[in-house]
Amino acid sequence: GDFSVALDQQHLAALLAAHVPPPPKPATTARAPPLVLMGFPTMRVEHLNPKLAADETGDAVWAAEAYACPTCKTRVPKLPAKCPVCALPLVSSAHLAASYHHLFPVPTFRQPSTDLPADVRCFACDHPLRPADANDAHADDEPAAAA
Repeated sequence: GDFSVALDQQHLAALLAAHVPPPPKPATTARAPPLVLMGFPTMRVEHLNPKLAADETGDAVWAAEAYACPTCKTRVPKLPAKCPVCALPLVSSAHLAASYHHLFPVPTFRQPSTDLPADVRCFACDHPLRPADANDAHADDEPAAAA
């Protein structure tokens, strides 16, 4: 918290206003963040008694292993898929993790400059680096081959 002493009436009003929460935004200007609804279904395995499951087109197929939609409990035979009843995108956490790099791509690599100041040294061995040595800093340290 803050400790303050009010100097006058206006300063007291400013100090009190700092501790009052702001009024809520009107509903007309409040915007929800752009979220993507998706379901993480549970896998149901019934090898002894296969049951019907609905594929992406809504057709029924026999499946011993199927995924249950978390919203409407409709069985779908494979992931990723869209639930044919409630249209909820169904994915596994592994699919989401594998596609994460497509949602937030890595910035483009930029080659660093090879123009080095005269006083730059290798951080591992303290060997002076020169612009000609930028790619192979220790080329002159290698012993000469026996002739």
